[in-house]
Amino acid sequence: MGPVFGWSGVSITANFAGTSLKARLNDEEGYNYFYVIIDEGEPVTVGLSSGEAQYDLASGLADGVHKVEIVKKTEGYDGTTTFLGFELDEGKGLAAAPLRPALKLEFYGDSHGAGYSCECTCDSGSAEYKNNYMAYPGITSRILGAEYSSITWSGIGIATAKPIITDVWDRTLPEDSDSVWDFNEFVPDAVVINLGANDLYWWGTEEDLVPAWEDFVTNYLRPVYPDAHIVLVNSYGWAFDEPADYVY
Repeated sequence: MGPVFGWSGVSITANFAGTSLKARLNDEEGYNYFYVIIDEGEPVTVGLSSGEAQYDLASGLADGVHKVEIVKKTEGYDGTTTFLGFELDEGKGLAAAPLRPALKLEFYGDSHGAGYSCECTCDSGSAEYKNNYMAYPGITSRILGAEYSSITWSGIGIATAKPIITDVWDRTLPEDSDSVWDFNEFVPDAVVINLGANDLYWWGTEEDLVPAWEDFVTNYLRPVYPDAHIVLVNSYGWAFDEPADYVY
């Protein structure tokens, strides 16, 4: 048994010695896709099969110390993944862990942040087209040199859409209501919220959304993050005529 994770953008980073690297993962559904990034080079996509399997992450490297980052591209409802460890060259081991960035960001959002259909203009919910790494949480964090947490779910809302953010915002695993997150484990310097567009498709009005925004910020986020800078974002979605979502 090892660490289990589900949210978009979850990553595993390590330094290792040798010329190759494998990882053993157990995927719940077989729908998840990951980026594998060696020595901060070009990302390579690896699709997981259902159940436990070993995956080749790198081979033919110069003998020395290298960095690997594995990033979950797909969403929480695409199933959980369990990390069961690395396999290295015989006689080789992990090197000192990379330093974690000092700046920490947290994102709450819908398909914009999750990376829904990020790799296809076809507006498809197929897992193969999702990419949180190339959505704005990942891009913004890399530009700023930050570590980030992405609590994002395509279709989610803040008032009338189902689910709403307060149903899942405190879960370690997106679809497990019993997996309650410890907010002391990751304390962001800034929290970015981009929600509301989906509520309008569920007949939400300004009278629904504005109190919901105030409730989420005041009664949910501020008590657990008293010192964080909170940013409310309003962006257009897939439809060019998607209305604004009453961010003030």
